[in-house]
Amino acid sequence: MTSTVLAASRPFSTANSRAFALLVSKYQLKVKSLGLSFFRNSTDAEDFVQDVFIKVYTCIDSFRGDSQFSTWLMRVAYNTAVNSVNRRKEYA
Repeated sequence: MTSTVLAASRPFSTANSRAFALLVSKYQLKVKSLGLSFFRNSTDAEDFVQDVFIKVYTCIDSFRGDSQFSTWLMRVAYNTAVNSVNRRKEYA
């Protein structure tokens, strides 16, 4: 587990928010690309990116370190996208 992931997973502090900001900047484009493949427009993809990183921030303690952080993050992103698409179908 990288030191950035470890720092970001500890209780909130200024240093941890900086570590989390580094995680966001490192993985933001990858998550947005996934969002664009699901939603096909930039506005929805940007909203999706925010949703994903809010989930990651609130659930980072559930990252066990069994896999790479990027694998876990992209699984959270994928599940978020699938759930969002399913919710949209329910309300269509």
